[in-house]
Amino acid sequence: MKDINVITVGGNLTRDAELKYTKSGKPVLNFSIANSTGFGDREQTNFFDCCMFGERTEKLAQHLKKGKSVTAVGEHTQSIWTDAETGKERRRFELRISELTFQRQSRTEDHGGSTNYDRAKAQAQQPTQSQTVTSAQQPQGDDIPF
Repeated sequence: MKDINVITVGGNLTRDAELKYTKSGKPVLNFSIANSTGFGDREQTNFFDCCMFGERTEKLAQHLKKGKSVTAVGEHTQSIWTDAETGKERRRFELRISELTFQRQSRTEDHGGSTNYDRAKAQAQQPTQSQTVTSAQQPQGDDIPF
């Protein structure tokens, strides 16, 4: 059985994405996501280093700018190497992104709001997908699956 290693992170980019190329010429996109949890004096921000591979990275690079709100899905990876200067073992953890979604800015973010409470309040005021279904789209009578 193969182990499961899937992480979903939503937040804002901490810097513009950096596009590089491997020795064989394949594009690699590096960026970092800040993700805030908690509220008030218990608010904490986590930072996730991310990388993406493949042709789509070249097109995405121009859109991944500092502050952009995204949701990323990927696998948690670890690189281990020996530092040439100190001879000590070094480790780096990052997310290898397989899916990336741009999020719509909330009204609070558009007007400079900065707390998690403000962001949550603005999100709650926005209609969700289930709230925007029109009555013509809802199943009627025999169409209801239960």
